[in-house]
Amino acid sequence: MSNIKFHNSPQTHVLILGCQNVDFGFLTIQAPGTSPNTDGIHIQVARNVSIHNSQFADGDDCISIGDRTSDISITDISCGLVMV
Repeated sequence: MSNIKFHNSPQTHVLILGCQNVDFGFLTIQAPGTSPNTDGIHIQVARNVSIHNSQFADGDDCISIGDRTSDISITDISCGLVMV
């Protein structure tokens, strides 16, 4: 998945659940800083996931990692409350 913009999701913008060998790059995720529980990406029960060259501005975790997850590569991420 690449070159996609997510804006104002009511909860997690992207859920990676039960996946393996996936690549996410050049994503833009934006939600108000006051919005609760709006994770940018949540990874769970996944293996060999790459997230790179992306910007996250949301009200909760930029990237959260749950149980039974391994071999995760996260590089060149901008994480904060305000998108510039």
